[in-house]
Amino acid sequence: MSQTVAQTVVEHNVFLGFWNNRSYSPIKGATLTLTRSNGALLTAALAVFVTYAGARFWSIFCFGLHRWCSSRIPQDALYHQRQAMLRNSESATSITIDTFWMIWTWRSKMKLSNTLKRLMPLLLLALSLALAFGTAGVFSSRISSSMGDEVILSSSSCGYLWWDSGFATADVDALINYSNRLTVEAADYSRNCYRSDAAATDCPTYTRKSLPMSVVDNATCPFDPKVCLLDGDNLVIDTGRINSHSDLGINAEPRDRFDYRRVTSCAPLRTEGYSESVNKTIQGYQVPFTNYLYGKNLHNDANYTYDYSTFRTSLDAKNAADYTLMPIRFYAQNWGDFDPIPELNQTNDEADLTLLALSTNDVIFEQPVTDPWYSATTEVESQEVGQAPRYFSDHPASFVGCKVQHQWCEPNENRCTQLAAFNKVALEAQTLSYSPVQNASVYAMTWALNMAPSIETIVDRLGVSALTSRYTLNYGIQGPLPTNQWQTEIQHLHSTSLAALQRMTVEQASGPNDRSVKRFFIPPDNDMERKARCQQKVRSKGYTSFSVLGLGLVVGLGTVVAIISYSIEILAECVQNWRKLDPYHQLEWTLNGTLQLQRLAHEELGYGTWENGDAFVPITGGDERLAMVDCVDVKHPRLQPLQMVECHEYSKTTEETKDSNNAGNDNSDEQSNNAEHSDISEAQ
Repeated sequence: MSQTVAQTVVEHNVFLGFWNNRSYSPIKGATLTLTRSNGALLTAALAVFVTYAGARFWSIFCFGLHRWCSSRIPQDALYHQRQAMLRNSESATSITIDTFWMIWTWRSKMKLSNTLKRLMPLLLLALSLALAFGTAGVFSSRISSSMGDEVILSSSSCGYLWWDSGFATADVDALINYSNRLTVEAADYSRNCYRSDAAATDCPTYTRKSLPMSVVDNATCPFDPKVCLLDGDNLVIDTGRINSHSDLGINAEPRDRFDYRRVTSCAPLRTEGYSESVNKTIQGYQVPFTNYLYGKNLHNDANYTYDYSTFRTSLDAKNAADYTLMPIRFYAQNWGDFDPIPELNQTNDEADLTLLALSTNDVIFEQPVTDPWYSATTEVESQEVGQAPRYFSDHPASFVGCKVQHQWCEPNENRCTQLAAFNKVALEAQTLSYSPVQNASVYAMTWALNMAPSIETIVDRLGVSALTSRYTLNYGIQGPLPTNQWQTEIQHLHSTSLAALQRMTVEQASGPNDRSVKRFFIPPDNDMERKARCQQKVRSKGYTSFSVLGLGLVVGLGTVVAIISYSIEILAECVQNWRKLDPYHQLEWTLNGTLQLQRLAHEELGYGTWENGDAFVPITGGDERLAMVDCVDVKHPRLQPLQMVECHEYSKTTEETKDSNNAGNDNSDEQSNNAEHSDISEAQ
């Protein structure tokens, strides 16, 4: 779905920084929100840090294993190679490869089973740790995905819209246009996101893509059965308890949350017995009308609710026909368009009542329709031979009546008002012992419900565009309709109302994107109002949210591992000196270091006056020269005294090598004597 206005509002009002997601505990819910680009940088840095921490953990592991395997008993070459490899290993991956090559190389000199017994545990441990930390590096991104794509809004325009009857005409027009756009966008969102097959990724703004509701499509008549057209197959839509936090996204602590519920019960109404045909004089002409008698009209004191002219001119027939849809409402406390008859007003003002009058006018139906609201089984007399039969509506107007009830609940004590009319439960909600923040939140929600259009208001604003049947209406010819089309229409209107409620809840926190009405938004007066209206969560793919707990654990544990890895040798030496332990294990670790092994090789040949023999870096005195590589036998190179060295790509025979070595030794002795005489002469 293309980016909606709601998404545009959200994208420019997201809070960047630390905040607490109240869906979790205070510790687990601590969240850091960054822009997408900065979030990607932090994710990459975490992956690098985890890899680094893994390398430091491996060094600790090698230190411990080296000391554990260290032995004073004379050992073979395999032992010393393994110890040297543990001492100088850079990573678990490198030692895995080195161990494999050791096993492969020693297979011809030692029984394979013995080699595997001594090296396979190290290989498996190194491989396991390499895989573990490699996986940890990859899954370090879960620190952000674990928090989902929820962000919190922060806008200087947070507040509520104030609509006053004393506004100038231009102001009223701006507010009406704003309300109409809101309704159009809510209807579009309803069509796209309130379908059962709608994907959350296609509806990326609200914390829930759609508010919950259960539908019963075979309910009994919600009014006196005499006025209902159907005994069963009526409709009840129950939202259940919509939670202010988990459903609407108001980021409040558990003690400050509330629940709201709406139950809409609808049924097609009988017209037989509740209608009359009359003639009315209009400009001197007698015009046939049908009056519908569901209660007195409160606008003109007529004894009928709705009238419809059955007279049609030839001009009407030539134009592309369309439906007429009219809402008629009655709110509790005797306010509305009509005073309902007793058969409809069965609840003693415990519900708001809406009638939807549908006239098909001259719309022609391709197939007979048995839906009770669109009923069209009257065949049109065809003027052409062979033309498929078509049908007209069976009634000038058809009615669906809806009873709407509301309920407020305090979820912590599980106390609720009764199901009743909107204004009645708004007053009764004050008896639920709400906290100050809850009271402010319920007041804010009442405003959002007033701003979000109800079923009848949607029809007021959209007219026949609110009907989904018009998707298959073309030039006055209606495509096939199912037998429960009226239920589809009511569900769409109900979903549109809920989508508008979601929008208005968010718009309290973000403010409107329409500049023409921003001046009508009133900011919160106090902290309670700010908590009620401005702490709004939404979903956005344009930002990345990280778990502060996850970040802290990764960085904290990684830092501890790094500190231990760099100080473990010093600590081990201190413990050894304090407890006067055998220094052999520590000395072997030191001497297995690359630089110490180099010292040992040169010192055995008598080269270098060495210091720091027990430290990490041994040093020589002055500008001393050390032995060089003897590469006469490139298959078995060794260190030799100082001389010019020539290397060949081929390997000499054993006898040639011996002769060469003997000659080399003689030359070496002679050169050594010459060097000594030269040194003495220089000294003198």
